[in-house]
Order: sequence, then C-alpha cells, then structure tokens
Amino acid sequence: FCFLPFLSFVRAEFNGTVLGDSQKLDVPLDDCVNFSFTCSFQCSETEHTLNDLAKEPVILTVTEVFPKEKKQKQDRTSVLGQAVLDLIPLLHGESRFSSTVTLHPVPESSTETSTQTGGPTLEVTVSVPELLLSDSQLSQSNLLSVTVETAYSVPDAWNPATLPPSIYTAALQIPLTAEKEQILLFSNGILKTGGERETAPRPKKWPLSPRLAPDAQPIPGVFIEREPTDFEDGDLTSTRALERSQCFLSTKKNVFFHIIVVFICVFFTNLNYCMYITYAEPVSVQAVREYQAQIESVASQVLDQYQQMFGAAFVPGAEPLDPATTEQRKSRIYGELNCSGKYFAFKEQMKYAVVRIVREKMLRTKAFTDPEQLQAFLSQLYVFLVDEMHAALNKTLSANGEEVQAQTLLDCCQLKHFAREAQLNEDYQLAAHYYQERLSQDQSPSHWFDYGAFHMLMADYLKAEECFQTAVAIHQEHVPSLLMCGILAEMSRRYRDAETFLERATSIEPSSVVAWTVFGLFYLAQENPIRAEMAFLKATKLQAALTRLPEVDSTQTQVEGGQGQEVGDSESLSNTPDETGEILLFICAELRLPLPLPNLCVCVCVCVCVCVCVYVLKMAQRALAQELLCPDGGPSSWYYLSLAHLQFLQGQYSSAEISLQEALTDHFQNPDAWALCGHLYYLMKDNKQAVKCYERTLDFVTDSSDPHPVYLRLASIYLQNREYEKAKSTYLRACRSSPSCRTWLGLGISCYRLGEMTEAEDALTEANILNNQNPEVWAYLALVCLQTGRKLEAEQSYKYTLQCKLSDEALLQEIRQLQERFGFGNPCFP
Repeated sequence: FCFLPFLSFVRAEFNGTVLGDSQKLDVPLDDCVNFSFTCSFQCSETEHTLNDLAKEPVILTVTEVFPKEKKQKQDRTSVLGQAVLDLIPLLHGESRFSSTVTLHPVPESSTETSTQTGGPTLEVTVSVPELLLSDSQLSQSNLLSVTVETAYSVPDAWNPATLPPSIYTAALQIPLTAEKEQILLFSNGILKTGGERETAPRPKKWPLSPRLAPDAQPIPGVFIEREPTDFEDGDLTSTRALERSQCFLSTKKNVFFHIIVVFICVFFTNLNYCMYITYAEPVSVQAVREYQAQIESVASQVLDQYQQMFGAAFVPGAEPLDPATTEQRKSRIYGELNCSGKYFAFKEQMKYAVVRIVREKMLRTKAFTDPEQLQAFLSQLYVFLVDEMHAALNKTLSANGEEVQAQTLLDCCQLKHFAREAQLNEDYQLAAHYYQERLSQDQSPSHWFDYGAFHMLMADYLKAEECFQTAVAIHQEHVPSLLMCGILAEMSRRYRDAETFLERATSIEPSSVVAWTVFGLFYLAQENPIRAEMAFLKATKLQAALTRLPEVDSTQTQVEGGQGQEVGDSESLSNTPDETGEILLFICAELRLPLPLPNLCVCVCVCVCVCVCVYVLKMAQRALAQELLCPDGGPSSWYYLSLAHLQFLQGQYSSAEISLQEALTDHFQNPDAWALCGHLYYLMKDNKQAVKCYERTLDFVTDSSDPHPVYLRLASIYLQNREYEKAKSTYLRACRSSPSCRTWLGLGISCYRLGEMTEAEDALTEANILNNQNPEVWAYLALVCLQTGRKLEAEQSYKYTLQCKLSDEALLQEIRQLQERFGFGNPCFP
C-alpha cells in the first residue's frame, strides 16, 4: 500500500460488535509484520447465534496511525484496507482452520486502490474449544443460502429523476421451525433504467455493503451464472412468456441486488414441506373435511325442520328466547325427529364419516382389549368430534347469510395490561396474542409502538423495527416511533438513517427533552463531541423551563388498567412547552425525585426511563454513564436504582443486588427500590427474602410505580406456602386495582383451598370471562363442580381442561381422585 514504513493496527469486528484492537506496530516496507493479535466472542442462542455465523463474516480493518501534531489531543488515523473472513467452516463441523484473506483498499484512504493479485494479505487462524454442532445435530441441520439477483419491472413511480435518494430493500420470510420465522433483508439495491443488463458471471456480495470497502463486498469464489430458461420451474417458460419478459427487460426499470444470505436451520429435517405446496391432501384431512360436510348437511336439515315448526330462526333485533321457551321447543323438535325417523337417518348419515375419522385420523383399525384404553380413546374421540362440529357450525350458521360478529369483551387498555402481565409470567406467546388482538381492534401508531417494544424485549430487532416503521407509516409525526427507528438504525450501524430519523424527531417536536437527549447520546457514540454538546445544551435549556413548574405530589398518580397515568393540575401542565412536561413530572413523581433537579441529570433521568421501558439497554447504559458527569458530588440513589434495574433486565442479579443496596442507603423509604429487591429475590428463588421486600413495599403509604407484579408474585408465594388467607387478601387487592384472568384465578384458588366454594366459583367465572382458554381455570371449575355435586358441569369443565392441555400433572391427578371418589365428572365413566 505505502512506499514508506508506517504505524498501524488491526481491528476485528463481528455482527456489529468490535471484538478488539491489536497493538500498534511499525510496518516495514516490503516485509511482513506479526500483530500477534487474539480476540474472541461467545456464541449463544441470543447473541452471536449460529445464524449470525452463517451470514456474517469477521471484518478485519487495518488502520494507519499518523504522528500526533502539536495541540492535537488524539491521534489521526486513516483506514488502509479491509478483509473479510468467512466462518462457514465452523458450521461444517470443523473446530480449527486457517485462511489467507486479501486486504482490500478503502477508497477514502490515501493508498493506492490497485486490486491486482499479489497485494497485501492477512494470515488468520480460527478455532473453537468444542464443536458448535454435534454429529447428530449436523446431520439434522440444513445450511440454506438465499440470493436475490434482480427485481424486474418495478413501479413506474420509482423514478430517480423525481424522487429523493432512496434505499431499495427486499425482504423474505423463511421458516426455521413450525413456530419461528427468519426475516432476510437484502438492502442497497441499485435502480437501473430499462435496457440496462448486468454481465454474467458476476460475484455475489455480502449483505454488509455500508460497512465494507467496495472490493471487499464480493464473496470469494461465489458467482451468479446466467442459466438458460429451460432449467427454470414454473409457467413462464413458453415462447410468448419469454418474449414478454424480454420486453420488460428492455423497457422497464429494474433493481439489482446480487446479495446472498446464508443461515442454518438446526433440527429442521425437511425444509421442502415449508417451501413448496403439497398438492395431494392427506387422507386424515380429507376425513375431517368429510365429517364437517356431513355436519353441515345435517345442521341444514335440522334448521329447515325448526323453521317449519316455529318460523324464522334468526330475526335481526329480536329479543332472545327465555330458557323455558327454549327447552319447550327443544323437546318438541326432538319428538318430531324421532317420530318421523329423521333422527335415525341422521345417525346413519354420520356413521361413515365418524368411522373414517377413527381409521384415518385416529389411526385405530383394531378392537380394544383393555376397557380403560377404550374409555380413554372414546373420551379423546368425543372431544375431537365436538370441536370439529363447532368449527363446522360456526362456518355454516349465520343470520341472513351474514357473519354475526361477537361483541369484543376486552378493550385496548385491558389487552395491553394482559399482555404485560403475560410478559411478567414469561408467557411470551400469550403476550404476543394480546398485542396482536389489540392491533386487530385499533391500528393506531401507539399500539404498533407497544408491539415493537415487546419485540425489543424478545431481542427480535427486525420485527421491532418493522413495527416502529409501520407506526411511522400510519402517522409520520409519531415521535416515539421515529426515535426507536433511529436507535435501531444505529444498532444496525446504519448511521445516516439513524441521524435522519433522530433529526426528524427533533424537528417535529423541537421542545422534547427525550429526543434531544437521545440525539446527544447518538453523537457521543459517533465521537462527535461538538454536536453532542449542542444537543445536550438544547435538552438542558428545555428542561430548565420544566423544572420551574410547581412540585407534583406523587399521590396524584393512579394506576388504571396496569398503566401509570398523570392526573395532576391541568393548568400547571398547560404552561409546559409540550407533552415532555407531563413525562418529566410523571417520572419525577414515580421515582420520588425532588424538583428542581440538575439540568443534565433530569435529561438523563427521562432518557434512561424511556430506554428501559422499550428495552434499549445499550442506550440506557450510555445515558447512565452521562449521569456520572453531573457535578453533584457522585452518583445519586436514583443512579443506583436505575443501574440496578438495568442489571436486573440483563440478568446480572448479583450486580443488581449490590446496586440496590447502594440505592437504599440514601433513600431507604423508596417503594420502587424495595419492589425491585423483591423481584430480584423472587427470580433468584429466595422466597423468604422476596416476601420481606414485597411486604415492606406494600406497607408504605405511597404505592410503588407498578404494584401489580408485587401483588401477583407475593400472592403466588403465599399460595406455595399454603397461607391461603394472606393469598386471598393479596389477590383481592390486585383484583380491585387491575383485574385480570391471573388475579381472579389466584383469588379463586385461594377461596377453593379455604373451602369457600361460592366465592371460588364467582372468582373463577370472572377469570373464565377474561380468558376462556386457560386450562387452570377450567381445572379448578371442575374441582368446584365436583365438590358441589354438579355432574354435567363437572364433565364439561374436565373436557375443556383436557382440550386446553393442562400441564400441571398434580392438579390433573387431584381432579381424577375426586372423580373416582364421587363417581362422576369423567365422560369415560359408565
């Protein structure tokens, strides 16, 4: 590269993380230098996954260091070149390999940009302490590479002459397992006018073009070849179709990508079933369809008979029949069907479909010899047939041919509360269901923002970014989503996009302390202290106006639907520049912060709270680091409390315990600190200490900012310890403040264990209304019905318990013991 010796070092990066820098060494002219540089990273299921190893290379950057000039604080550097190292051999079962990688020049550097062979290279050795995949895992895995070459005939509105500079991105969803999908992104497409064709063969590129030198982007030895269309599968290979495609190629605009993404599907033995449609429908599915068709036929005939006897069955706006009239009509139609012989005909019509279900769906072709096995099979068959009957009737029966929409029982606030409660219980599938149901009711940007925050918790940053971008598409001035788009763009090292989003947020809401503070933290990370100082200065000036507001009594905060909500004086809030005033007053009240606070500290306070709420933990760490710079004589109790919360979310429980002790030293009566202590000990399985902390939290006159998790976890410990009176009292407090299926269920269990059957049934009924798919609710309803001697209800509740797949074997055994004792409650009983 150079004609004179120079000082340089090597930096290693992987998956957006800097692994380390080598020592700075003098590179002699026309000679080799041994950097003796070693770095490592941990491969796990959440960070630096096997998929990352498949699609991300290690980036090695060689940087020249210039001599420091007078009055210069930092060394001047210039990037000389980059090399990429593919880690695919590790996924092929190798534990160690060496490679010689070419060092490609960077256009901005002052070095020559010649790419002739024989240029500079790096010798690299990679090793792992143990194989990443065992032989059995390797044999059951698929290594799939996906290449996007060209998007043909794009919309005519994509005109470079009239549109601002745009980023062209293609996305593809690939199933990894039956429940999980992988989103593949192909960015930096190049828009070409009609008639422009690319040469073949041409190299495929890494999906990392903004981070790599141009010559380092092609993958060595991997090319796109031009294949004849005779080899293609599909319906567009006829002469007419080929002529039409050639017309599109010569007249329409196209977007070229040439990017390859490789990823591994572990324990996914047959990908073809997910990639292609199977035309031959399985016989089991055909049997179910036949059964549903017969159900629809019989239901139609019964409906005709009913309307002949009693008139129209569905009358819009009519009052429902009273129970006595319903029973009378049911008896009359039963009698008519039996007398006319139709009932027997219906049974014969259904017989063949049921036999086919038994043989082709249940795979039973031989007679049972064990009576218990026969009864268990009949119970399973009964539940299945009833479920399929309901599915068929729901598709068939409607009023005047129109679907009857059931009135939604839960509003959006309740759904958000239930989703966060499911997150607390680590039932993430249920939480996602509630977020999606909330979006089905109202596609507001705030709902998409909350769903994006959920994906941030799950570390699914691609889906999170998609949610935030959807929120911005719905409302282009939704500042929280703009901020999150900027933060995620920075996390993906798309710094120009990040700056654009953050600048847009501050221009829409120029008086937002949060936006300016995040902007300042972004510039700090970019090592741009001047712009960072300007952003922080703007934030502190805005905050100075806010701190002159009257103090807010923390008792003005109430919890409704699981969310904190400000109910302070409207006149005092009207004097604030924007909604940031409400945010600041609420946070100060919730964290027991006295007003006024030092300017920078409050900016940091707001930013940390916002970042923690949406699980942007790295940004929260930066903000906490800035709090240490406040000239107030060292870290505050708030700093230690926020640090403990951050460490708690990161699973660093020992460090969080130390930070909480520091926080309580200066602020011993902070209920939030004691609540967090309780959560910490609860997750560490130290129930004795957790109870002490939770009880102290609830003893304070002022509630913690979020008492709902305190109620739930404290009451659950009481239940485990068989302290049913205390559990009942605590669950009752939770039901009064923020009711949910979980709180009513806990109250019902407590009452049942105390022998209070009426109160238990009332509580369990409330729980069932809020979630009729909870198997534990059905299980305890079955117990209550058994204890109170109601045979039909006990059998129905037990069937739904099995249908919802109760996983608590001890509870299931308790139900069966009572069934044996009382002699009813199980459909298998004679």
